[in-house]
Parts: sequence; C-alpha cells; structure tokens
Amino acid sequence: MTSVCKPLIHLCNIFAIALIFSSIQPANSAKVVIIPFSYYTHTFSFIQITHQLLKQGHDVTFVISSAVKFQHGELNTVDSTQFHFHSFKSQLIEDDFNRCRLAVKGNSYVAPCLDEAYKEADAILSDEKARHLVQESDLLICEFSFFGCNLLSRVSNASRQIDINLAGFLDPGPTAYYKVPNPIAYVPQHGADIGTTNMTILQRLQNFWVYWAAKVYFMIDTIPRTYRITRKHFQNGFPDLSPKASLYLLATDFSIDYARPYTPFVKLIGPVFVTSLNAGTVKEKETPIIQDTDLGFILVSFDFDGYLQEIIDRNTLRDIINTFSKLPYKFIWHYNGPSLSLVPTNVYITSQLPWNLVSHSKIKAFITNCKIIDVHQASYHGVPIIGLPITNENFYLAHRMEHVNKGKFTPMQFVNGTWLYYAIQQVIEDEYIIDNSRQIASILHHRPNNLSSVEEVGYWVDYVLNHGTKHLKPEEFNMFWIIAGSYDMYIIVLGILYMIWRIVKSLLFSCCTAVFGKKIKTD
Repeated sequence: MTSVCKPLIHLCNIFAIALIFSSIQPANSAKVVIIPFSYYTHTFSFIQITHQLLKQGHDVTFVISSAVKFQHGELNTVDSTQFHFHSFKSQLIEDDFNRCRLAVKGNSYVAPCLDEAYKEADAILSDEKARHLVQESDLLICEFSFFGCNLLSRVSNASRQIDINLAGFLDPGPTAYYKVPNPIAYVPQHGADIGTTNMTILQRLQNFWVYWAAKVYFMIDTIPRTYRITRKHFQNGFPDLSPKASLYLLATDFSIDYARPYTPFVKLIGPVFVTSLNAGTVKEKETPIIQDTDLGFILVSFDFDGYLQEIIDRNTLRDIINTFSKLPYKFIWHYNGPSLSLVPTNVYITSQLPWNLVSHSKIKAFITNCKIIDVHQASYHGVPIIGLPITNENFYLAHRMEHVNKGKFTPMQFVNGTWLYYAIQQVIEDEYIIDNSRQIASILHHRPNNLSSVEEVGYWVDYVLNHGTKHLKPEEFNMFWIIAGSYDMYIIVLGILYMIWRIVKSLLFSCCTAVFGKKIKTD
C-alpha cells in the first residue's frame, strides 16, 4: 500500500508545484493598457508596441473603438495568454473618419475630425470597463491624438502614463501642451504651409500668425468643448488638464524633423512602424511585375482609395494613369476603390499588398499622400518620396520631407500628368535626393544601443515602471503659468521701473522749481 501511495504523492507534489509556477507571472511583469486613436494606420503602429511588451513579459490590454475594423486581422496574430482586447462602443464607423478628413482636403490649416474626436472621447469615458481596466493597470499608454485617453486617465486615476505621438513634434499644439521648446523663429508650425527652417520675413510672419492663432483657438474652442464633456463625467468639477504623462515619446528623429532643443521628459524613439521584407513574403504569382523589370518598380499607395475620384476629377486621374504608361518603370498600385479603366500594362493594381514591400531591393520611389506609416517606412528604407498630400497631417509630413530633400510634393488637388512625370524622373535620377534618402535611412538604423524603435518603447516602459520619471520632468509642470513664464517678474520689474521714473520725474521738477524760482506744473 505504501509503495503505491508514494509515487502518487510524489506525482501530486510535482503537479502542485507546476500549477503554482504557471500562475506566477515574471517578476518584471506589469499590467499595461494601450489606447490608440481610431485611425486604422495609427492603431497598426500600436499593435507593434503590443507585440514588444508581450515579448518582455507584460500583461497587455488593447483598448480600441468599435469604429476601427481590422481588415487584415492583425490582433488575431497576437498569440499570448497575457494579451487581452476590449472594444468600447462608438457611435461612429470607420468611414466617418475618412469623410471628415476629406471635408478639409487640400487645406493645410484646418485640423480634421475634431467633432469625431470629441464623440470618441465621450464614448470611452462612458465605458465602465475601460475605466476599470485603467484603474487596475500599472501603466497606461495613450496616443496623443486621442485626448479622450488623457481624460480617461484623470477619471480613472491611472498610476502611471506614457504618451506617444506618432507624427513627431507637431508644433504648436502638442509642444505647447507638453511644454517642449518651440522656437517659432525657425521651426515651421503645423498649418503654416512652410517647409524650410531658413524662413523669409513673410514666412516668419505667417509662422508667427499660425502659432498665436492656434493658441487663441485652443482657448476659445478646445477648452470649452473639453469642459462640456468632462462636466458630464467628472463628479468633482473641472479636472486638471495638465499633462499627466510620466514620459512623452515622439516617433520621429531629427533626420526627418526640425532640430530644436527639448527637455529630458521627451524622448525621440524614431519611426515605430518599420518592417523589412522577409524572404518569400512577396510571391512571384502575386506581383509578377517585380520580376519582369530590370529598371525596378514604383510603389503607389493613397488613403481614401474609395474616394479618389471625389478628390481629383476623372480627367486628372486619367492623366495620372497615362503618365505611368509613358515611363519605363513598372508601377505597383495599392488600390481598393472603384475599378479603373484602360490600365496600362506596366501598372499592376492590387487590393492586398504587404506593408514591407517598401523595403524591396527593386523599389525606386514611393508615390503616397504622406500618411505616417508611408513616410516612416520610406524614410527607414531610404526610398525617395513623391508626396501628394490631401489632409492637414499629410501636409505637415510632406513639408518635413521637403525640408530634408527626400523628394518632391504638390497637393493632390493640383497634381497633373506633366508635373508627376518630371517629379518621378527627378527623384529617381537626382543623386542629391537619392543620397539624402540613403543618409536618412542610415541614421534611422543607427539607434541607441542598437535598439529598434519598438524595443526602445519597451525600454522606456520598464524604466517608468521601475524608476518613475519625477527626476526628468521640468519644474514648470508644477508651476502656475504666470510663474512658469516669469510674467510675475515682468510685472515687478515694470513696477520698479515705473516707480524709478516717478521719483526721477519728481526730482527733476523739484530742481527746476528751485532753480527758476517758480512752480512748474508736473501733470
């Protein structure tokens, strides 16, 4: 009997120990909640961060609006018991974001989708599970574009928070909010339609106007709107809207952005969404046009494929397609819109294309509307860009590419076949543009400690969890704006100068009265 029981007892002990260890997470594991904005391309970048944090052993919950549809099932590729997904109910659908962005097409001044952003903020603040997830988390990661995440952080009293801006500095709004130096004498402002730091007097005047117009707009529109939403969800009055983030990560690099000073609280991590082509990713039967050319191919990809004929007229679209037929290169067009007629033989149109085709050795140029993912991919792999911006954010990124001489651009509404023909020839044959593109790629590959951008995000996540960032945040965050800007000192100095002037004036009149023997009127 005893001989039978001993093996059973031993087996039970092994099972109990295995059960205990399986229920214990790694010592450095933390509960992380990630909330991106409701743009599909933005969300895709944050999925790469999710993969990295899971690799580091963290428990990750991905919170996203029901308005976002994952056409390629990226979240289904996350194979981990430590990954969780929550979708908060939105009144919007993904097409609403395309429509609102198209409403301001061709306008580099107006930021699109503000009404939709406020609706999304109200939706996530109304979601009890989202509040609970943030309350129970060790760290909240927000995309700056989605201020609803920052309000949720206040409502739920998040313990730690990291904010990520995929578009870079994006002056003047984000830099003003996070108190990042923004020297308007040489840094073009978002919406100023300027692509150089060496500005003329008229450009500096325009830059100055956009800077202060944005500040005024924030005071008369943004704050009242935010108050109306928060009044509905905050029980204890108007919340503190100052940055709660422990760290502010910018998905940019000075090789593709405007150089300026910045504080230790801000970290530049480089482009987040960059992938390299793996062997066998692009099969010959899928894109035979790649194998059929010795001159290489040009990749074409735009947002709003389904609305392209609303952005440019039919004749212009036909002019663009005819231009492709006149060039000796092959074109791979990522297109999901209505079928195009009379497509030339050197143009291959496909609705499904790997993101990493930009890294193919035969690619010569990238024609894009300058969405964030396209610009980051092309910059990382040294591919010249032909930019046809459509919306506000596209213009900002296109101007940055122009500033670093990485390509050519013109607004989508003004493009024509002649301009496009010579632009393609120039970016492919101009050694200056080619060398700049390669130099930028070399810089972006040379990251600190050989970490990729997503690995660097993972590093800073662990840093915040282990050490906090109180020592990195300037004291300005804890000051009233009058004190932080030294306006009280200006008032005191002006008061002292005024008193000195009054005293000197009284002495002068006293001397004049004594010398000339008559009273002089002092007023």
